[in-house]
Amino acid sequence: MVIGQKVFNFSALQNAAYRPTLAIFFIRLDWYQKPVWFRKTMKFVEELIRKAQRKGEFKDLEKEGERIELDENPYTAENRLAHGILKNAGYKPRFLDHQQNLKNQINESREILKKGAANWTGTEWSKIRWNQAVTQFREKVVGLNKQIRDYNLKAPNEQFFLIPVDAEREIKKFSPEKNGGS
Repeated sequence: MVIGQKVFNFSALQNAAYRPTLAIFFIRLDWYQKPVWFRKTMKFVEELIRKAQRKGEFKDLEKEGERIELDENPYTAENRLAHGILKNAGYKPRFLDHQQNLKNQINESREILKKGAANWTGTEWSKIRWNQAVTQFREKVVGLNKQIRDYNLKAPNEQFFLIPVDAEREIKKFSPEKNGGS
């Protein structure tokens, strides 16, 4: 196939192990219109792939010969193919792991209030324990909300944003006094 003045041999793409790596770079075949640095990078990457193929580094790969699923990427439109390849290989974006970690921390914070409310008996001692739980929860939420703000700056799309924890609302929700404790 001739693209611009460059001739590509696509028969190399018959090797299934070679295909996923190259597929990322053949998203758009009008690469000859790209800046010089992009073309040089492409040539460099192609040469690295050829060297690795000559050394046999693509032999006996885990998913060799399997069909590559090229489904839609819900995260970004411009990286759909790359996302599909990574997804098939078992990878997921780092921000999703970070989001799940933050959700787990939010649930752990709520557990502090749940335990404090569960131990409520209406005595002075249980009031002291509840106040300790509330103080511990508030301290944890301050750090957690900072992490959530940092995460929201890194998330690629607002659909992945997390809402900061409203400490007072959560405390009211779990308050034993509100639930008829006292």
